[in-house]
Amino acid sequence: MELSAEYNEAAQILVVTVTGTYQRPHDGFEAQRFVIGAYAEYKCRRVLLDLTQATVIAGTMPTLETADPSPDVARELRKFSFAAVYAEITADERLFEDVAVNRGLRVRVFDTMEPAVEWLMRE
Repeated sequence: MELSAEYNEAAQILVVTVTGTYQRPHDGFEAQRFVIGAYAEYKCRRVLLDLTQATVIAGTMPTLETADPSPDVARELRKFSFAAVYAEITADERLFEDVAVNRGLRVRVFDTMEPAVEWLMRE
């Protein structure tokens, strides 16, 4: 998995692009730490995760684990709004959204960019 970040100044959104094989929970935890670390540089709390070019390897238990980070990581993630855009929304993505929201995170999953950006603009 590779992560890259680009700040969209006009929309004030940090776009994090994920490419390659994204395997939950390990790569999910890495992406979470990446976003937390990127705040120091970009000072942005609205994050669009572009996973449309990634091959997501999930499953119920890895998805549950990814959506329930350690308390110190969760405390930091609660300061952000996340729109995650996938090539296809599966049951795992819906489960991730439900569990993350139940843990106090602001997360929505989408299969197209435009509604994801619109949602983030309202956050």
